[in-house]
Amino acid sequence: MEVLLEFAGTKIPIHPIDNTDLVSDIEDEIRKYESTATVSLQDTSSKYILQKWSPKWDSFVVVTSVYDIEDGDKLTVTPRPNVVQETTKKALDVCLSLRKKPSEEHHKILNKLYPSRNNFQPSTSKFDPSDKSTAEHLHQKKKGASVSNGGRARCIKVVMVNDPLLKIPRGKGRKQLELDGRIKTIQVRRNMKAAAVRESIHKCFAGLSFSNYTYLKSLPNNYLEIVEGKQSLNGSEVIELCGGGCLYVTDISMDSLSSDSNGVQITHVEPVPLIFEPEEIFETEAGIDNIIPEAGIDNGSPEAGRDNGSPEAGRGTPEDGILDHSIPDEASASIPNRQQLIESQNDAYLASAEFDRANDNAIAAAQENIEVNESLRLSLRTKFDAMENGDYNLAFRLASGSRLVHYFHDDTPLQDLYGYVFAKGEVNPPFLLFTHPRKEIPVDKITLQQSAICRGSTVVVEYDSGTYQPSLIYGDSTQQDIFQSTSDKNFNSCLATADKERLDYMSSLNLCRGLHFIKRDSVYTDIMELYSKSTILSHYPLRFKYRGEVAVDTGGVARDVFSSFFEEMYLHFFEGSTLVTPSVHPGISSESLRVIGSIISHSYLVTGILPVRVAFPCLAAMLLECYNETSIPDNKLIDVLLNGLSSYDAEVLQEAKHQVENGNTLFSEKISSNLVSLFSFYGSRQIPSPSNLESILLQVAKCEFLLKPAAAIQMIRSGIPEMHRRFWGKMTVSDLYAIYSAMCSSPEKILMSIESNAITETPLQERVLMYLRQYIGSASKNTVSLFLRYVTGSCVFTGKGITVKFNSLEGFARRPIAHTCNCSLQLPVTYSTYTDFQSEMDKILTNEESFTMTSL
Repeated sequence: MEVLLEFAGTKIPIHPIDNTDLVSDIEDEIRKYESTATVSLQDTSSKYILQKWSPKWDSFVVVTSVYDIEDGDKLTVTPRPNVVQETTKKALDVCLSLRKKPSEEHHKILNKLYPSRNNFQPSTSKFDPSDKSTAEHLHQKKKGASVSNGGRARCIKVVMVNDPLLKIPRGKGRKQLELDGRIKTIQVRRNMKAAAVRESIHKCFAGLSFSNYTYLKSLPNNYLEIVEGKQSLNGSEVIELCGGGCLYVTDISMDSLSSDSNGVQITHVEPVPLIFEPEEIFETEAGIDNIIPEAGIDNGSPEAGRDNGSPEAGRGTPEDGILDHSIPDEASASIPNRQQLIESQNDAYLASAEFDRANDNAIAAAQENIEVNESLRLSLRTKFDAMENGDYNLAFRLASGSRLVHYFHDDTPLQDLYGYVFAKGEVNPPFLLFTHPRKEIPVDKITLQQSAICRGSTVVVEYDSGTYQPSLIYGDSTQQDIFQSTSDKNFNSCLATADKERLDYMSSLNLCRGLHFIKRDSVYTDIMELYSKSTILSHYPLRFKYRGEVAVDTGGVARDVFSSFFEEMYLHFFEGSTLVTPSVHPGISSESLRVIGSIISHSYLVTGILPVRVAFPCLAAMLLECYNETSIPDNKLIDVLLNGLSSYDAEVLQEAKHQVENGNTLFSEKISSNLVSLFSFYGSRQIPSPSNLESILLQVAKCEFLLKPAAAIQMIRSGIPEMHRRFWGKMTVSDLYAIYSAMCSSPEKILMSIESNAITETPLQERVLMYLRQYIGSASKNTVSLFLRYVTGSCVFTGKGITVKFNSLEGFARRPIAHTCNCSLQLPVTYSTYTDFQSEMDKILTNEESFTMTSL
């Protein structure tokens, strides 16, 4: 036997002969560090208790018996709570008594209280808090500006100007300087010498062939000026010169700067006072030169080196020879065509801004096009899923080498072939379709029957060709279109497709068969206990056996088990009546909610049923990773809220909507009172009116389906097994909504299932079948669910046809007999009136013993 002991920061392997010697071996090891240490499992006077690592709880737990310890366990010893408090108190007293440098006695006490290999050692530091120089050193270090390194390094952008006119580069000119490598960044400290600064500048511009450079200072008129007299600036002067902007230098020779081709003379001038005459500024062309921009405004890009008028922004005193406060009129007048230069600069800036706006608009349009295409793809995918197979089979060959095969109808337009490839093949437009030999298929409304395309043909997809755009044909599809189309689709075809996908997925996993025994009167507790362990998740096909019942599970028993469990689950973890939402309260643990997530996911994959009494927004948020608050449109959220109301509240809202449609500005007193009572139940404090009725309904729906159950939904989603996440990751919100809508039971769906399988041979059989149709057609939602569970074992519609057979039972033996595995119902033909039939069916469906499986 071998265990690992952790004590005093050390890991110690222990090899006891058996469990009885373990405690004594642990004490021997601990006493190497603390001679008086004692460990006991029962004796409360011992100093330490023994704990072992528990993977289940992800923590150390107390060991109460040596037989709880197994080979390979990780152990630790910790002081008992009373010992911890006593030790902490002693250590605190020692620490509080340290009014000066710790003595050897203090270290001995701490070593005794906290034994370890790294013992407390007396400090050898000569630090004296009263030493002002040391305190000042620590203060400077805390501020991040060490005395030894000359202060915090400052990153300065250096611009090497190559314009003889010495204009501040902006817009395209500045971008060109960046491309030419004439804009670099250096680090400057205030204590740097001039030689170090020049070396840094030469080093960063090593790629340029220049021998020397000249410092420049910025002027308020968007021009630069040579810094006279100080061509060797130290770190502090460079920081003062650039201020909050850039450091401008030039590699143009002084001779070129003194006289350029236009005769521009740049000289240093002394400041003279300026007097503005507003009424004369715009009288003459020359008068505009008197306009001097406000200090700190450069009218340029963010990278243009703004000085902002700060003391460090290049506005020193005239005596320092670096910067001036103003420019005399004579200097301004020496620059020819000043107005023309300003106008060209403004034109360049406007052109650059227009280019940026056009680029932003193009990006936004492309993103909008992507969103529209994704919405259309979901809509078209739903359309083709709902389409029943025809007899016009075509194969599409994609660039990846994969093939798509679909059976179209003869009247399918050719443009739907493009839509099918766009939706199911996930091919982004533009693309072309052509047959072999190469013949392009037009994007047209011509049907397949009218075209020259033969059945069984192979259609080749050519990428990045043609002009096909799905939005031009199908329009801008919205989420509402998706949900509307799913509500009208063929529910039998939808459920059949969904069953095939889940069965294929489960078959692809490496699973084994499993049979589990449960009791009918404790289905809820038995299922929760089974799914608290992960073993059941590896079983497929999954079979159940009711104890004391003779039924053999070929699918019907499993459906009945999960249907019974869901009814109990609604009472324990959900709130509501017609529709329910998950909730969290002190009686619910997070672990229980995670188990619920495993059960909901696994029940669908093995039996094909979902808990449809859960509001769809909540169910989608539990199962789908792609779900977010915008996945369901606002009007659909309101519809879900209305479907969950009682019949009386639904009538009140229907009347309120009728008054809104009639243009009423106020609700009647009765309707207003009922609406206030209804919205108060949901916590809304607004007074309803025709103008805000829609917004209040939307707020209530979002609160009930998105905000309140958010915590419970998150915990349920975390319980979905890892092996199931790939399946749910491929499903979209519209796919789940189609399945959810198809599973919701209704009299119409049941009648359609019976009609397709009903065969009568005598008038008596025809009469009883008519009784059954009448009974189902007038049944409530609850009665429909009970009938489905009685016949199919499932409380939801699964798309399975119900076969009606007949027998001649009479007297006390007369009763309907259901077989859930093959979804068949045997009805006696001895009912003389509909009243007798209705009465007996009601008694059967409301009696719990009727659901006991007493025959094969």
